[in-house]
Amino acid sequence: MAVRIRIKVKNELNQKEVQTVAIANAGYETPEPEITIPIKLAEKLGIWPSLPAKSRVDEYRTMSGIVRLIKTPEIIEVSIGNRKVKCKAAISEVEEEVVLNDKMCDSLGIVLEEPGKGRWRFKDEREIRESEEPEPWK
Repeated sequence: MAVRIRIKVKNELNQKEVQTVAIANAGYETPEPEITIPIKLAEKLGIWPSLPAKSRVDEYRTMSGIVRLIKTPEIIEVSIGNRKVKCKAAISEVEEEVVLNDKMCDSLGIVLEEPGKGRWRFKDEREIRESEEPEPWK
């Protein structure tokens, strides 16, 4: 089981926002907070197919090999309640779920307590929380 957390994703350019569930993935490493979003979610947020200025294709090394994703500038806000982080988005044509990287989890204060059981908490709280059900964007 993975840790899945209900989040709100907002495009700061057009103010479109969507509530969804994201996987907290400590193995998804980048130098700064980032979120991977499927094409369908990018469409709902108004990011796809008309990409924001300064978007570019980046290569990511994964366990399956090199993957190419479209990276936006820092136009996305991810929030859980009053915890908010501005970040870049990596748009994926293959992923079906939203994924938060290691720095995003840190920035939101997410601590993976028992990832195999889907348990997590906020760094400044003791309450252990349970994982949400997957929400694929097909």
